[in-house]
Amino acid sequence: MMHLFKRSLLVVSLFMTMSCAFGQSSKAQLDSLFHTGEKSYRQGNFEKAAAYYCVAADQGYAKAQNELGNMYVSGNAVPKDYSQALKYYQAAAKQGEGDAFFSMGVLYELGKGVHKDSIQADKCYKKALVAYQIAADKGDKTVFSGLGDLYTYGKGVDSDRKQAVTYYRMGADQGDASAQSRLGNAYAIGKSIPKDYTLALKYLHLAADQGYASALRSLGDLYYLGGGVAQDYKQAAQYYELAAKRKDVSAQKMLGDMYYVGKGVTQDYAEAMKYFQLAAEQGNAKAQNNVAHMYLNGYGVAKDLTLAVKYFRLSAKQGYASAQNNMGYIYAHGYGVTKDYKQAVKYYRLAADQGSASAQNSLGQMYYFGRGVDKNYTEAARLYELAAKQGDTNAQCGLGIMYVMGKGVLKDSIIGRKLLRFAADNGNQSARHFLNKMK
Repeated sequence: MMHLFKRSLLVVSLFMTMSCAFGQSSKAQLDSLFHTGEKSYRQGNFEKAAAYYCVAADQGYAKAQNELGNMYVSGNAVPKDYSQALKYYQAAAKQGEGDAFFSMGVLYELGKGVHKDSIQADKCYKKALVAYQIAADKGDKTVFSGLGDLYTYGKGVDSDRKQAVTYYRMGADQGDASAQSRLGNAYAIGKSIPKDYTLALKYLHLAADQGYASALRSLGDLYYLGGGVAQDYKQAAQYYELAAKRKDVSAQKMLGDMYYVGKGVTQDYAEAMKYFQLAAEQGNAKAQNNVAHMYLNGYGVAKDLTLAVKYFRLSAKQGYASAQNNMGYIYAHGYGVTKDYKQAVKYYRLAADQGSASAQNSLGQMYYFGRGVDKNYTEAARLYELAAKQGDTNAQCGLGIMYVMGKGVLKDSIIGRKLLRFAADNGNQSARHFLNKMK
């Protein structure tokens, strides 16, 4: 990929040199380079886009510097590098580029490439607001989506979704794809303005016709869910594929899901793995968990416990409860790692604290048997009850047995039988077996 980028950069640099030799104005040439890069990006040709942006950015073109910063954040055509992204954002910000201030605010807020600093982030967002307003006064139609985002998320200003929609509409009416996409989504969601699928589809199609990836993905969502259109999984998959080619991470993950179960496409684990992997490489926690699941079970790829653990860990590190629960299971059973009950308890607790019924049940079992923690029937019963209320049949079975035996709770065979019967009726074989023993 980097070889293609360097080759594209050489071609664009040569083109730039020849154009300047014929006396074309530097400003006009830089405008042309940037817009060609922008068009290439929306077509999914990221190497070509990066090459055009790089030539323009090296000559001080602020919007190109900002877009290169975005590419270093996402890792499209260039290695993911937050420090390099910050360098380009700072260069663009010095020229008053509002998007660059906004992006710097995000980096400071999240601590990416810099130390996390909420005060510095707020300063950047406030500077973005001023820069956007100045650019808007000069007729820059591309800044309205940024203004809308500041008001949507309350960055540098008090959150005001109605004001955000006003800005999105201003940009959309001037043909800006990002504003059209945001306005379309606002109509589809119906929080800040009345829900209107007709207008949602109108604006999303306008943005999609310009190759805007998130609009293509949103159209896929509408067809997938049947929002304003007849539910059509095949049509949804087609839109997701167009968005996925433009590296929309949510579309990549959704396509993986669809290939995994065969919804709108022919079931194909290898294709599912391909799209999960693409999304995982962009840091999507759910996709990382899915990639781990594929490696764990050998679906669409050779079984590899080491890689399964790697991706479960990556996902769990981002706080994804399912992955944390899976890490707990891996440590509890020694799959791909040395069995370690204390580590299992750690991960089960992280997931249980987020409300995962499976993790609550598993953590309850650890307390019941005294694995990785001191045996504690009262705590086990508490955790089983949390999971049982969410419909976890294993927890219902465990809690039912505890009531029958009077462990951790006051003995009550009526409640115990009721829980066991409920679990058994929902297919839990352990509950059926215990009930049969009680006869």
